[in-house]
Amino acid sequence: MEKLLTGFDPGTLLGPSGLTMKDGHLYVADFLRERILKFTSEGEFLEEWKAERAVSVAVDRDGHIYWSDQENDCIQKFKPGEAPVRLDIRGGEVEQSQEPLGLAVDSDGFLYVANWNNPRIQKLNPDGALVAEIGESGTGPGQLVYPGGVCVGKSGRIYVTDTGNHRVQIFKKG
Repeated sequence: MEKLLTGFDPGTLLGPSGLTMKDGHLYVADFLRERILKFTSEGEFLEEWKAERAVSVAVDRDGHIYWSDQENDCIQKFKPGEAPVRLDIRGGEVEQSQEPLGLAVDSDGFLYVANWNNPRIQKLNPDGALVAEIGESGTGPGQLVYPGGVCVGKSGRIYVTDTGNHRVQIFKKG
């Protein structure tokens, strides 16, 4: 182990629940302390922002920070120094609790959201408008049960932790 980030002082963590790297910086969602923290890649604390119910975090190429807010079934988006904007993600054919969990941003600026209770991945444009849905409920190939994490590779492939099916699925560029 190289470094441990924990505790109650500024720049320390109590309930880390999600993280991402962007431009050499580590961003961490601290669910229990309701904030997003920014560190260097070496773990040196830089700054933090209030982020109620932050479960997961992603950062786009323009420096906007997104966090999943499971309790309110939405994604919050902000740029440091600006007020957060709520992106409502309850659209689609199935009207039920979404419980957004995992987040990822691709090289084109699209946001991918893993929906825990409505098993699918939503692809949103930077303004939060739904562009596509990936996957559906079920146990077969391309079907999901409790998708939790999502990431996008350099090739554009979408990787999803399909928790209920005990697997990771790989989808072609969406």
